[in-house]
Amino acid sequence: MNGATASITGGSPARHHPCLLLAEDEASTREFLREILLPHYRVTVVLDGAQAIDAAGREPPDLVLSNVVMPGVDGVGLTRWLRANAGTATVPIILLSADNQMDTLRRGMAAGADDFLLKPFRPHEILACLDKRLRLGRQ
Repeated sequence: MNGATASITGGSPARHHPCLLLAEDEASTREFLREILLPHYRVTVVLDGAQAIDAAGREPPDLVLSNVVMPGVDGVGLTRWLRANAGTATVPIILLSADNQMDTLRRGMAAGADDFLLKPFRPHEILACLDKRLRLGRQ
């Protein structure tokens, strides 16, 4: 992707799919998630928190899925920015973390993240968590 954001749509009519912003710096995890998410979401893929802030500023997503540990602006910084801005303050945020990153994950939850998933995860866990957050956001 060479540092650029990519908007990727999959499945049936894209206008009916919620917009998901995926921030993940690790290529294999990013590709794994993209394949899982494409049938269900309009996915904007970015490589770090700074790109996620830029993308969310242009088009607020319905949902954010972000790695916690990334170079530059990490998932905690991204969460703080999203919560501080009126257009994204209520967007559900799910953080991804490895077991050995629990302190950073706690900081992300304290900054306003709604949920988290520990790596490694299964496709059905990701989809269930995202679906739950979207349903809760509509209530």
